[in-house]
Amino acid sequence: MKQLFRNKLFAPHGALAFSCGILFKGLALSLSMGLSSLFTFTACSDDDDDSTYPPVITELVEIHTNRDALVTEILSDDGTIYTSNQRIEAAQPDTLFRCLCVYTKQADNRIEVYQLQRVSAPLPATPENFEELPTDPVKFISTWNTSRYLNLSCGILTTGVGTHALGFCDDGITEENGLQTAHVRLLHQRPKGDAESFTQKVFVCLPAFRYAGLADSIALTIPIYEGNRTLGFRF
Repeated sequence: MKQLFRNKLFAPHGALAFSCGILFKGLALSLSMGLSSLFTFTACSDDDDDSTYPPVITELVEIHTNRDALVTEILSDDGTIYTSNQRIEAAQPDTLFRCLCVYTKQADNRIEVYQLQRVSAPLPATPENFEELPTDPVKFISTWNTSRYLNLSCGILTTGVGTHALGFCDDGITEENGLQTAHVRLLHQRPKGDAESFTQKVFVCLPAFRYAGLADSIALTIPIYEGNRTLGFRF
């Protein structure tokens, strides 16, 4: 597949496979599909894969790591800061990850993590940072915004061959009637040889905090099979 991003700064986001896989399940380490392991958990119990989950919460979160690549906090979109009962080691130090987290709440904002899955959240880049601007369509499912992110759920038609690259193009900010609007496009590059056999549901998150103080709203354009669909979101 042709390199989507010219600047290496953006390559890890563009190369991130949508089939990230479950990185942690039932207190046992597993590997992501198409990626090296991003998180290692040290369990606080001897539970195995056959253990029954208690009632759990599933939500998108931010994972913060320190200089030793240990997860120091898990931040929910409502601003709550959690600490995991497990020792979680990530592949990269001093990094913020966007993840889908399955957990149960404990006392004093502590949580027990059952699943942790990396979610693509690439920073938007201006057109000159891309070798091309791929517009392969996706199936739109839903979108919602939080204090820091614009979250998109979409379907990728695939046979599971190769890596689908997702990214965002920053098309600049316009002003009308005193209001500033940031224009952003979702980019999707389908790998060669991957036929459209079944739909894989994926999440991709736009870091809307990048536009805080710069724009009053975001216009996000999504390439779908019926054409382009543009959605507006106010800060």
